[in-house]
Amino acid sequence: MQVKSGRDAARANRRRKFGAATLAAALAAAGAVRAQHLVVVSSDEAPPYQQALAGIQKITGITVEAQLLDPDVESAPPGAFARLGRDTAVVALGMRASELVARAGSSSPLVSCLVPSPDTVRGAPNPQVVPIDVPIDVQIDSLRTFLPQARTIGILFDPAINAKRVDAIATALTGAGYQTRLAPVTSHAMLPQALASLPNAVDAILAIPDTTVYTQQASKALLLFSFRNRIPLIGLTEAWVKAGALYAVEWDYEELGAYCGALALRSLSSSRAPLPPLPRPRIAINLRSAEQLQIKWNMSLLPDVDRSFE
Repeated sequence: MQVKSGRDAARANRRRKFGAATLAAALAAAGAVRAQHLVVVSSDEAPPYQQALAGIQKITGITVEAQLLDPDVESAPPGAFARLGRDTAVVALGMRASELVARAGSSSPLVSCLVPSPDTVRGAPNPQVVPIDVPIDVQIDSLRTFLPQARTIGILFDPAINAKRVDAIATALTGAGYQTRLAPVTSHAMLPQALASLPNAVDAILAIPDTTVYTQQASKALLLFSFRNRIPLIGLTEAWVKAGALYAVEWDYEELGAYCGALALRSLSSSRAPLPPLPRPRIAINLRSAEQLQIKWNMSLLPDVDRSFE
């Protein structure tokens, strides 16, 4: 059963007010904008992109032109972005849109939003990049809060997809005093073998975006392994927490879209205003999973939790 207490609702309401207030302040501080026009190019119709677009569209006083890429389009038509002059900025949602816009050679400022990492956008001279991953330092703070006894963190990943990402995560975890146990999964069929290497070796598993490991078909096996071995799974999203993961830290993609829009508007400003504040990621927890994993939390000492399940 999903539980959203009055305190949770009040916190969520404060978050909405805070997000709107800080964004408005950031845009006001940006100074005069020559033309408040943003072109938003989405890689596809995935929910994070739709929610990010909705956040951009809620920014008052601007016009937003939304473009959805055709699945079969591999490059921008000649001159597709040439008409975008100095008065327009582009927000590209997702890797495919970011690379396509970058290759088009537009002189308009580009904010590349919801991509795997800051150094993955090729072709743009000076893109502003907002990764889809919650910053690892936020994940580390959450580990210390929700699993203070954890010392060794397991990471399941496909090296063909995530070798560089996992290397950066492991380096950050090591720097924060953790040990890591990396378990490569080269295909869906290899997941059981990778899981078999983790019991008695890790204190928790940190999920990362990986289409080989974290699929709907694999969710039952991953959660069953977690409960049988009492190894908490730190989920990708609130949906994973609802299914049984212990907790997850994820973006409110609407707020993140508004943040990307604010960055784009700032690039059109006649002044160099301070960067708008990055939104606070959302936290979801599963109290029943905590009980089954024999984890006891002092709820009064936990940070703001946006959603809890029990």
